[in-house]
This record gives sequence, C-alpha cells and structure tokens, in this order.
Amino acid sequence: MAKDLEICHSSLIKEIRKTQVNMIMVPSLLRKNMTLEFAKNHFKLKSKIYKFQDFEEKFLKIYNAKEIPVERTVEFIKRNYNIKCPSIKTIYNW
Repeated sequence: MAKDLEICHSSLIKEIRKTQVNMIMVPSLLRKNMTLEFAKNHFKLKSKIYKFQDFEEKFLKIYNAKEIPVERTVEFIKRNYNIKCPSIKTIYNW
C-alpha cells in the first residue's frame, strides 16, 4: 500500500495509528490527508518568507557558502542594516 501511495511505510503506519479508522484505509483518503499537510506547511513557509522579504534579499546577495557561514552573514546584516531578522533555526529550515 505504501508503494502505491509513493510514501514511506513508516509514514503510512503513523497515519493509520493517528486516524484510528476501523474501516479499510482508502488510498485516496490518505493522499488527501498528506496533501493537506503539505499545503499547510507550504503556506506556513511562504508567510515566514514574506515576513522577512527584505532580509531574504540581503541574505541572498551577501551569503557565500565557501567564504562566509550563515551565522556570520546574519550578524553582518543585523549590524549593518536596520531590518527584521529571523532566527538562525528559521534560516536553516528554509
């Protein structure tokens, strides 16, 4: 069933335990739940990025993985520009 849905078998088991449905699990029902989860997370990420759009533009211009790490880039932006910065954890999640 996991191969038919193109998901990991552990995700399928978690979904079955979470829903506790006594009927036969229908693949379309599971796919719908996964689509809703994806959409929820996608819009959450979009809203976070939109909130820090100025920061994102500056970060992408300055950041160079070979020379400057993420933490130093954020420090530089905080010191030199008067814009709102997200936490380091949020940046790594992008």
